[in-house]
Amino acid sequence: MSEVIDRFNAAFQTHDASELADVVAEDCVLENVDGATYSGPGQALGFWSALAADHGTTWTVEDVTGDGERATIRWRARSADGTVTRGVNLMWLRDGRIAEATGYVKIS
Repeated sequence: MSEVIDRFNAAFQTHDASELADVVAEDCVLENVDGATYSGPGQALGFWSALAADHGTTWTVEDVTGDGERATIRWRARSADGTVTRGVNLMWLRDGRIAEATGYVKIS
C-alpha cells in the first residue's frame, strides 16, 4: 500500500502524471471533491493526470495513514492565485493499484 500511495502523491508533487499509469487501475472509480464521478475505463486516470500536470498548483501531503488495502491522505493545495484548499482522499487498493477513491475538501 505504501509504495502505491507514495507514487500517487509524488505524481502531484512533481507534476509527473506519467507516474499515475502504474498505480491507478483502469477501472478505478473516483468520486471527486465536487461530487463528480469518474468511472469509465481510464476516466479516473485521465482526471488525475490533468490535475497532476497542472504546474499552477502546489501539492503538499500532510499525512498518510492506512494498512493493507485502504489509505487516507490528508493534503493541501495552493493554487497560482494563492488560494489554499485542504482535503482528504479515501483510497481503496486492489491488486496493487488504486481501485476506488473518494475526495473531500474543507470549506472555510
